[in-house]
Amino acid sequence: MDINDFRLGIQFAESNSNGNNISKRGEIKYTNPVSEGDSKSGVASNDDNKDPDVVRVILNGLASTLPADLDFRIGLQATDNFNTQTGSWVYTPWASAGGGGFLNSNGQPKYAFDTNRFEPDGFRIGIDTRMWPDPTRKLEKFRIGIQAANVTENTGIIRPGIKKYTSYLSNLGNIDIRSPWAGDGNYNNFDGLRLFLDAVTVIEELPQVNLSISNSSFSEIGGQATVTATLDKPADQNIMVNLDFSGTAIRNQDYTVSSEPITIRAGESTGKITLDAISDSIVEGNETVIVNITNVSDGAMEDGTQQVTGVITDSPPIKVGLSSDDIEISEGEQASITVSLDRPASGNVSVVLGIDGISSQTIIIPAGELIANVILNPSPDDSIVEPDEMVTVDILNVTGAMEDGEQSTKITVRDDDIATLSVSDFSGLESELSTAPPAFTVSTDNISSEDINVSIAISDITTTAGEDYGVLGNQPISVVIPAGQQSVQVSPVNVIDDAIAEDDEQFSVEITEASISDVDPSRVIIGDSGLGTILGDEVVVALSSDLNLIEENGGQATITASLNRIASEDVTVNLGFDGTATIEEDYALSSESTTITIPTGQTTGSISLTAMNDDLIEVPDETVEVAIASTTNATEAEDQAVTITIQDTPPPPSNEAILLSITDAALEEGDVGITNFVFTLSTNVTLDQDITASIFTSDITATAGEDYTPLANQTVVIPANQSSVDITIPVAGDAIAEADESFGIIVTQANINGDISQIGFTDPFGLGTILDDDPTPPTPGITISETDGTTLVGEGGLSDSYTIVLDSQPTSSVEITLNPDNQLVVNPTSITFTPDTWNTVQTVAVSAVEDDVAEGAQSVSISHTVESEDANYDGIANENVDVAIAPDSIPTAPTDPINVLFIGNKGLKKATDQQITDQQITDQQITDQQITDQQIIDHLTTRLGGPEQVTVEFMDDDQVKSLNGSEVNQPDLILISETAQSSKIGTTFTNVTTDIMTWEPFLYDDLDMTGGRAGIDFGFAFGNQVDITNAGHGLANGLTDEIGVYGDRANLSWARPGTSADIIATLPDDSDKATIFAYDEGSTLVNGTATPGKRLGFFLHGRNNEFTQLTDDGLALFDAAIDYMVS
Repeated sequence: MDINDFRLGIQFAESNSNGNNISKRGEIKYTNPVSEGDSKSGVASNDDNKDPDVVRVILNGLASTLPADLDFRIGLQATDNFNTQTGSWVYTPWASAGGGGFLNSNGQPKYAFDTNRFEPDGFRIGIDTRMWPDPTRKLEKFRIGIQAANVTENTGIIRPGIKKYTSYLSNLGNIDIRSPWAGDGNYNNFDGLRLFLDAVTVIEELPQVNLSISNSSFSEIGGQATVTATLDKPADQNIMVNLDFSGTAIRNQDYTVSSEPITIRAGESTGKITLDAISDSIVEGNETVIVNITNVSDGAMEDGTQQVTGVITDSPPIKVGLSSDDIEISEGEQASITVSLDRPASGNVSVVLGIDGISSQTIIIPAGELIANVILNPSPDDSIVEPDEMVTVDILNVTGAMEDGEQSTKITVRDDDIATLSVSDFSGLESELSTAPPAFTVSTDNISSEDINVSIAISDITTTAGEDYGVLGNQPISVVIPAGQQSVQVSPVNVIDDAIAEDDEQFSVEITEASISDVDPSRVIIGDSGLGTILGDEVVVALSSDLNLIEENGGQATITASLNRIASEDVTVNLGFDGTATIEEDYALSSESTTITIPTGQTTGSISLTAMNDDLIEVPDETVEVAIASTTNATEAEDQAVTITIQDTPPPPSNEAILLSITDAALEEGDVGITNFVFTLSTNVTLDQDITASIFTSDITATAGEDYTPLANQTVVIPANQSSVDITIPVAGDAIAEADESFGIIVTQANINGDISQIGFTDPFGLGTILDDDPTPPTPGITISETDGTTLVGEGGLSDSYTIVLDSQPTSSVEITLNPDNQLVVNPTSITFTPDTWNTVQTVAVSAVEDDVAEGAQSVSISHTVESEDANYDGIANENVDVAIAPDSIPTAPTDPINVLFIGNKGLKKATDQQITDQQITDQQITDQQITDQQIIDHLTTRLGGPEQVTVEFMDDDQVKSLNGSEVNQPDLILISETAQSSKIGTTFTNVTTDIMTWEPFLYDDLDMTGGRAGIDFGFAFGNQVDITNAGHGLANGLTDEIGVYGDRANLSWARPGTSADIIATLPDDSDKATIFAYDEGSTLVNGTATPGKRLGFFLHGRNNEFTQLTDDGLALFDAAIDYMVS
């Protein structure tokens, strides 16, 4: 039977003591539908959310059907003060168990209470769900009930009321079933609730599934078994039988399953699947397939525990073998191998062969065949000398059969390659071989797979061992050519250089023995020997000098000719002399001959050169170049030459260095044409030879080619017997106003006949300064000037202005469009300057837009768009004008009457109650303080609309002293005059929510507006001015900067308020001391609490009639304060 999906609701109400006058019904709180899983309703209570008297539950059936496999139970949770004293959830038993009421662990009735078990304010109803545990039992219908109880105070005895049930819910469609109202015994503020779930279940007979197998034993080769699921009676829906497969056989390796699960269609009794065996070559014995039912879909059930077993019988594998005879072949020959089966296979058999374990070739034996032959080439022919090889052919892998044990065939490969060994020749000069021993190459024509061991011996031909060379090591000398290498170098001897010229000499290097491990000696052949030739060195002459620089006054250098070895005959070296010095004038030789003779047995000869002083200044120093002109019985070592410099010794007193310098130049450029800048290059010594210098120009701020004509590596000559020369640089004139510009002229080097060593510099850099002589035109720009540096406007006629003028004459008209904020009005809206009126100052008037909206201070701006055909002015950047709009200074007269409480001097009476005569004033029966307070009351009454609109209640400080803040009538505004004594008022008004304005600084700390240190946190000053520091605030009333507030100097109250206060004005000479300040409601006072209402401190002093001394600006500030407090 189908059961509706549903949700639960709960509702509370008030009633009379009989439970039949239901009132103050609360909102029904529902859970989600049970089909959506666990859920909880919101907290339900009566209409006033406090201590309900009666309750009922609602069973709300829905159109959809409850899932048959869903089980549920219902719960309840109590709360008092809505979630601050919440009790635990209490649940009924599950519907599948027939339900029941709340029970504790002992099976006793249990109620849902809040934490204090007394008169809860609300309850939540909930649903828990789970899977239905017993498929044979179905829910037919159910209902829910509720019972309220009272707990007797002190004893804890529970006094339950009557249980109230809903009707049963089954398959009735959309329906709302409500229980009667339930209460405790007296229907008054019950303490706990208990729920009941009354569930009726029935047993449903389902078709039962049995399992069978058609072929309990089937072959591994092509075998098949059928598994059948059978119902004892047909079902009215498709039945899915889910299976589990186990056993020693592995699914998809030993067998496959045709489909899963088994499906028995509605109205039919059976469903089938097949098990198909998979053939393999593994010997594994028989294997089992065990099939179990894991679960059956809705509409049927398994008949107990169903299981069937099938056995896959194993088949012996086909075996593979190789031909057993070993084979012998020469390198490069092929070998034939036979692969055979012990019986034909039904399919192709694949066999992978390997040579020494490495995959080589795959052979296919077709279905029905027994053998297959394969040709292998295990060792391709090569030229490598190596031992005979033996390879093993074996089976690496078989598909479709199995290897018969371990199959292998041996193949011996005979190598026939020969290695012929030889030694290379080597020759070299005796002198070179003495430092780098001769290297002979021992080589083979064919490389070997193994090391080649070689023995060599040295024997004389024309050499003499021990005199011409020495053997390195003992003979024979062992040499190894590593495997895989063609050759190796060896240096078996050390050549001895005797430094004597002699003929070439020879010796031989012979191979005495050679072998390769495991290779037949007949395949290792000794070839050619090596011939070593020691070449005799030729006699070579080199030239040198002990000094390269000698003084003109008798300096001497020795020139030496040296041989590399002893010659067998005398050697003559003929010298040649050249250079700027002249023999017999500038220098003399030690002998009349220019020939050096080196006798046999010696290796050097020399000649001396002595300088001669001629008392001349010679720049540069003179040189002597000595070279070998020719030789006999020897060879010149390349081109031999030495240079000797004769350092000049000038006659006194002309022992002065040659120094160059260049001057600077500075001229006006002119408007047109060329101005020649002249720079002078000079020397400190006048010479009889030309001085040649290289110069170039370089930009500094001037530009070459535009401002001046540049020079690049220009040659300049100071002629002989002259000390200076002028250099001219043309500079171009222009009419452009610009900064002075400069360029440099640099001397890079100088020489005398090519010699640069004699010349130095004192100043190689000349500075050319081009002086601008053109007037500087004014820079295009726009100057905007604000009155007093600020622009302040406000509604009610407060206006301001600023001026605009151009900085330079434009070439065309310039139009400036003003772009004000939408809160502003400007006049005019655009301004035009012509080339004739460019320097005429034009004024812009600024005012605020008048409206009926009360607004605070605003900061807005005016921007300017510039258009002109003069490119210098079109779109030129300019400054915005920032405008402060003061808040509406006079608020709209209030429509409701205003009640003001004024705290002042004791004895003050309103003028309406007592006429104040001049005589009384004269007699001082009424003090100045009383007069001042009365004047203030009269002024604010008029300011706020007159007596019809404003009621002022006066209270003196003695009256306040007897009150507390809660006893004060709640006026719209409290004003506390400085005439009242702060000690009597104290903290009376600290926490009242009414707005308070005071000019008694000794109350600031009591109202938490400042700290409590008199003279530090608050106090008095003597003066008549305040400094407006927050002109944009409404309390500034449009005033700015320092203003006079009294006609003469008088007392000014001041304070240091907290950081959240708005400071509008301060003492002029002390910006830390506020004279007007305000806390908005909710801002933070100095004690950290929020301001209960607006609080305002004002500079006015009351004891000396200061109110009557207020200037117009001072009174404007007082009016702004009153407006602020009532706005």
